[in-house]
Amino acid sequence: MNFFFWRFCMSTYVRKWAYLLILISLIVIPFIPFELTIASQRKLRIIDGNGTGIVNAKVRQIWDQYALNIHGRMDFQSDRAGEVVLPRRSVRTNIFSLARGAIKGFSEYGFDAGFGSAETILIFANGFKDRWFTSVSTVGLKELNSGVVILEKGKGTKFEKNNSGAGLNGLLPK
Repeated sequence: MNFFFWRFCMSTYVRKWAYLLILISLIVIPFIPFELTIASQRKLRIIDGNGTGIVNAKVRQIWDQYALNIHGRMDFQSDRAGEVVLPRRSVRTNIFSLARGAIKGFSEYGFDAGFGSAETILIFANGFKDRWFTSVSTVGLKELNSGVVILEKGKGTKFEKNNSGAGLNGLLPK
């Protein structure tokens, strides 16, 4: 039905302008910048089994945007109430840059390439078992989205700040 309307009911003049408008849109829209959120802002309260806030818990936020090849990480420490605020991570980009990065990733890694965003949060506290959450897994995501993280008593790993290299180098505590 739409084809017949397009072909027979519109004049040649109107059709030419419609084609021109579509062509300009296809050329311009991929280059219009927009803000892409890589990791949302989160306010976490880290508590023990009794509901007491854990002071000086170490929280590491790691974020990746694979199509744009953006990777970062930052360490935070909980306050006296056991609270920590992880800021929003975003970048200004356009559809062309995302498509170019996706094509480049596919050409380098094939079907194993990642094109989207990912966030990982690791929590360490002395005398408690370590916890970690990732946006690519639903394990613990409900707890993380609620803003309250409960750590269990037990032996964890000793956290040391290690800024050697990128990627997984120095990711896990020693």
